[in-house]
Amino acid sequence: MRLVKSLAALSPHPETPTELAEALGPALLRLVRQFRAGILAAGLSPAQAMLLKRLQEHPGLGVSELAEAERIRRPTISAHLKQLEWEGLIERMPRDVTDRRRIGFRMTPLGAAQFETVRRHWTDWLASRLDELPPAGRNALNDALPYLRAMSAFPDPAP
Repeated sequence: MRLVKSLAALSPHPETPTELAEALGPALLRLVRQFRAGILAAGLSPAQAMLLKRLQEHPGLGVSELAEAERIRRPTISAHLKQLEWEGLIERMPRDVTDRRRIGFRMTPLGAAQFETVRRHWTDWLASRLDELPPAGRNALNDALPYLRAMSAFPDPAP
């Protein structure tokens, strides 16, 4: 109900992409902050959660592939992987017979359980927030979902 009351205080619809970006940016930042807090409460960093999700979807990825997929430097990915491995959340896979230098990683059962805790916490939190919206608000977000997914797949802009 708290969310529905705050909807009444919203300003009119932005008319230009810049106005929409200015209105959407702060809301997205707050959601990201709340998302990060939920991940940290479950005992993972956001980077660790991202790597676990990627390895859940694609077991066997190595440092270079993870760095490229997440657009993060290889030494940074390597440090996160070492920490995840030390915590028992991921493990190294047997070496590839065609390239003995390459090391792939996969999630352990402990890593899968830890990631599931994070996923469940975030999903439950977001579902409770969505439940506070009127049906028209949920429908609007559902209609926007393909566009949000497409935008999140774009490469980062050049610095």
